[in-house]
Amino acid sequence: MEKVITLEPIDWQKCHIDLSIFRQGPPSEKGRHSDISIDILTAWRLDEGSVKVKMPKTLLSAEAGEWLFLPAGSRRQDFSSDARVTVFGFRIFWESNYRPALDISPGLHIRRAAQLDAAVRSLHSQLGSPSSYTWHSRGLRRNIEDNLLIEGGFRMWLSEAVRLWRQHLPDLENQREEDPRVQRALRWIINQPVDSPLVDIGPGAKKAGVSPRHLSRLFLQHYHQTPHSFHQQRRLQYARQELLAPGSRIKYVASKLGFSDLSKFSSWFRRLEQMSPRQYRARQLGSDGI
Repeated sequence: MEKVITLEPIDWQKCHIDLSIFRQGPPSEKGRHSDISIDILTAWRLDEGSVKVKMPKTLLSAEAGEWLFLPAGSRRQDFSSDARVTVFGFRIFWESNYRPALDISPGLHIRRAAQLDAAVRSLHSQLGSPSSYTWHSRGLRRNIEDNLLIEGGFRMWLSEAVRLWRQHLPDLENQREEDPRVQRALRWIINQPVDSPLVDIGPGAKKAGVSPRHLSRLFLQHYHQTPHSFHQQRRLQYARQELLAPGSRIKYVASKLGFSDLSKFSSWFRRLEQMSPRQYRARQLGSDGI
């Protein structure tokens, strides 16, 4: 039986829906064959070609005309040389505790989704059906009309997607309420310094009153990622902010995050953000400054 959450509209306002990426066209050269770790949900429609995706516990593939829905986390993706794809990258989470509101793990492959295809075609037609198009929440400027068009089109698509996911994912929705043990561990992690990886979660598990292994399981249930991944995303957010600070130098940001080797910082940032620190700052600030 489906578990469907019903709330008043004022309560649904506490559920944040953030579109990060909408694009159509061939995969980027960096994303065509890559190992990535990503903190957003991903939906791909293969318009042409094919793709294979390997995740820790799942192997998925899709051909032209098919859909893949992927959870946040680590994966290996390999697109065919002729691939063209429509991409939605997004987050859906509760404002009070950042807990994901929808769980599409371990991922889903759908061969035909007529309603989703129709929603994408409608959005494409409003954009003038360009052969390639990119909308991004960071770095690419749009006027309010275009932004509302993309956001509105995405929400129409998402409403159809949720109906489809419910047919295949009985535990799709997460309640706002959070296990108090996870809350205690989360507060501990947030208080950890960002200048080094979170190697030992033992003290956080002790705060929560559980074993480290059980804490990892609780985090996966609540946040769809491990405590280590959660801390990595904190470090990435800090890096983003520092890279855009006036007068900031990439080497200095690397040092503040505990990297003594600039190349290791760049590799770490590229794996998580899909671009180098220099490229990220150039996109955000419109320059190539160091």
